[in-house]
Amino acid sequence: MRGSDYDGGGWHVHRNEAVRVPKRRSPNNEVMPHLILLGDSIFDNARYTAGGPAVIRQVSALVPSGWRASLLAVDGSIAKHVSSQVAR
Repeated sequence: MRGSDYDGGGWHVHRNEAVRVPKRRSPNNEVMPHLILLGDSIFDNARYTAGGPAVIRQVSALVPSGWRASLLAVDGSIAKHVSSQVAR
């Protein structure tokens, strides 16, 4: 995906293929940008930060106003688990 192709829509991994998903909109028809962290402890790292901020906390503080960030990554996951994270 080239940067110029981004229009607020999303991508979904299905059967090892990236599939375009339509933009999500709020009840008043506004685009709802959403950053989702998938993977392993590189993102699900709260237990390893020794009291420091976890990645999701840092990312949530940095996303633009009106965006939200969600942690679906699970410590200990491997590549084949990502599709089940997307399904959550």
